[in-house]
Amino acid sequence: MNHSYLPRIVRDDVLNGAQGGASPVLLVSVRSIQEAQLAADCGAGVIDFKEPSRGPLAPVAESIWKAAVEASFEATLSAALGEADTAIGLAAQVPAGFRFAKVGPSGAHSTAALAELWEQLQLNPDVELVPVAYADHDAAKCINPHQVLDLVIRQHRSRLLIDTFVKDGRGLLDHIGLDELSQLVQRAREANVWIALAGSLCIADMQEIAGQGCLPDCVGVRGDVCKNSVARTHVTMKPNGLSRDATESGLVLGERRMGRLCRARIEAWLATLGQLV
Repeated sequence: MNHSYLPRIVRDDVLNGAQGGASPVLLVSVRSIQEAQLAADCGAGVIDFKEPSRGPLAPVAESIWKAAVEASFEATLSAALGEADTAIGLAAQVPAGFRFAKVGPSGAHSTAALAELWEQLQLNPDVELVPVAYADHDAAKCINPHQVLDLVIRQHRSRLLIDTFVKDGRGLLDHIGLDELSQLVQRAREANVWIALAGSLCIADMQEIAGQGCLPDCVGVRGDVCKNSVARTHVTMKPNGLSRDATESGLVLGERRMGRLCRARIEAWLATLGQLV
């Protein structure tokens, strides 16, 4: 193996998160090498490559993965592989310099179906699968987060990401209550499963989650660290599917998620997480 293509840093705080006594790690989703450089310069613990214009976990081009490894960012690399229709074919292409690969469960109507999907992923031995559960599992036509966590524990896997499938302005807390989320985080903690939360989260959401003693190991963001992002706690949906905030500001949510990363927003997130030890 060419060790020049291994990540320069896989920090203990990334691997252990809040379970290691540190504050939650910040994962920033990026679309390009330029965005990755900005996230790394700001101090993001995980740089996650995905293309939000094509789906919640849609992959970027393989050429971007290769360029990311060659860039030797001072951060841990993660690749979104999409759902079953793309992930199975792409898994073997993720370079060894990546630490994580995320795969969505949409269409998996049973734990057996999801287990079969995971079994078909031919990842490089240096790349670890991060199973994903969708809080809006009905929309994704898949099993719920508790069932995904059950399978993670049963198969002795180490990680789980809880995210949202539909990106329509609603966030994680619009699909799952704080009590249920706390249960999931506590169950993961007891099973020594590193758990990450994502899904159109804003800083106010994270403060609310932390206020319930529900501290994840990692927090994933995209929209809230882009320029022109709008403040949001829980949104009110209109019949056209857009939030009141989005329509009144003239901002289309899809454009917000695909906007340019903002250094100040990333630094604000890092400062917030740093206070949650």
